[in-house]
Amino acid sequence: MRGELPPADAPRVIKPRKGGATSFRNIIALTGSELLLERTGEVYPADALPAIIAVEPSSILVCQGFGSHLERLVRMYGEQGTHPDPRFNYRVTPHYRESATGHQVQVLDCVCNFIGFAQVKADKAKGIKTVPARYHYPLDPVQFIRQSIEELRGDLDAPDSDNRLAKLLAWAQEVRQWCQEQEIEVKPSSGGLVAQLLRDKRFYPEPRRKSPRLINDTARSRLPGNYYRLHVPRNDPYRGIYLDMSSAHHTVARRITFPDVNSLQAYGRFGDADHERGRRPVAGGQSPLLGYPGLFKLGITVPHLREAQYPPPWGWRPGTYPAWIYSNELELVQELGIEIQCVYAAYISEQAETGLNRYAEFALEQIREHPHLKPWLKPTLHSTYGVLAAKPRPFETGFYRAKGGESWDYPMGPASVHVKRTTTKRPVESRLANVIHRGMIEAEVRKESLWMARFLTEVDHRQVLAVYADSLFILDTGKPMRVLPPWWRVSAYVTDLRFLTPTHFTSAELVRLPGFSRKRSARELEARRRLLEGEKVQIGSHKITVRGHDLVSSQE
Repeated sequence: MRGELPPADAPRVIKPRKGGATSFRNIIALTGSELLLERTGEVYPADALPAIIAVEPSSILVCQGFGSHLERLVRMYGEQGTHPDPRFNYRVTPHYRESATGHQVQVLDCVCNFIGFAQVKADKAKGIKTVPARYHYPLDPVQFIRQSIEELRGDLDAPDSDNRLAKLLAWAQEVRQWCQEQEIEVKPSSGGLVAQLLRDKRFYPEPRRKSPRLINDTARSRLPGNYYRLHVPRNDPYRGIYLDMSSAHHTVARRITFPDVNSLQAYGRFGDADHERGRRPVAGGQSPLLGYPGLFKLGITVPHLREAQYPPPWGWRPGTYPAWIYSNELELVQELGIEIQCVYAAYISEQAETGLNRYAEFALEQIREHPHLKPWLKPTLHSTYGVLAAKPRPFETGFYRAKGGESWDYPMGPASVHVKRTTTKRPVESRLANVIHRGMIEAEVRKESLWMARFLTEVDHRQVLAVYADSLFILDTGKPMRVLPPWWRVSAYVTDLRFLTPTHFTSAELVRLPGFSRKRSARELEARRRLLEGEKVQIGSHKITVRGHDLVSSQE
């Protein structure tokens, strides 16, 4: 069963990233009207940017909305600019918006990876001296973490440009300092930054095999995702207690037994995996395969389970049928009295991998030791788990100047960015993708939430109103709350709590309306008032209105 690790020079091996000192770059903070140089402390008009990047050493360009600045630089140094420079170049990478089926429907935005001037090599015959490259690296808080600088630095209103300049500079200094401490490079996106940690020697000291594409593809459609379940009628008012799991993904990832990718193997029949010929009968619910970590397709017999037992989706209906279940859920199968009849397929390893366990401990430690960095550091460290399930897609990028590629325009905020685009013909999967590991984390979060709901119902006789991903709503009867496990906390007491859907709720103290601004602002509270009065409200691509207990939705 043991898989052989390919040679170190094989293309499907992930080598540990080399540690050591990283590049230190000074910061240039930009707004629509002003520019601040960290190196000298001087403030200039934003119009001075083209002249400054031509003479300043390689820097971090921190701003919110780099597209307008990029247009200014192209008007100066581009082929049709007032001072065209053949060394001027930049690179951008598009971000695609995907439908629920995963089909790419449009370019959402693009991020600028670098901008500046290429190196000039010496040519004694022509009397040309070497001119070193001078590249600058944009850092946009919205592109990096999907939050504005006002959200990251507090004080939602920026009364003047100096205030925003100071906030941008302070945030970029925080990111740079933390990256220097971790010996990683500053990247324009949080995913690109933490991808370096998935190759860090502290967590993965040895070369390892890439998770096979076949296994990732099969496991991706079996990802549990965030679990939402409403246990009361919609739109009825309640007084509730909101229980939240602190740093849920890190908390559960440190205790899961993950399969080792080097010996990960596929067993059974795939495609039509529940065919009788693929069955491996299980006597007494036991099989040697079930002792290994990974993902299974099992034939299970489910008895009638009460709603108060809080089964996961694969236990909602009684009967005998196949179900995909992760190894860390097998204990729950036994607790619910579900019988395992056979094993149809399994993606398992005979050994455990501890890299993600160590990373989760590291992430919790970093959040605990740097509370002032939490607004951006916590979601950044959490984005590591998203990298594990990254979908294969054609690699696409664009350069302003390139030897090949087709002429193309990408949106960057309100601006249009012209490049020569290159893209691969076939989808490329990230070497760091390991979908089973991601699925096990999601399954563990769901299992933990359902366990807490069952415990509070059976032991404390509490009424659970809803399971909301890594949190719970329970009815507030005035009874004091028990002492909770250290990773659970009472996050809020809410009044006039009304659920519009399992994912949308409002209350006087807390509002969750996915599709609205991230800010807990007057706009969301106004949307709550309008919904309760029966008016139509836009949420994403849907217009919704509440009529009695029903949520009526119409897509544009």
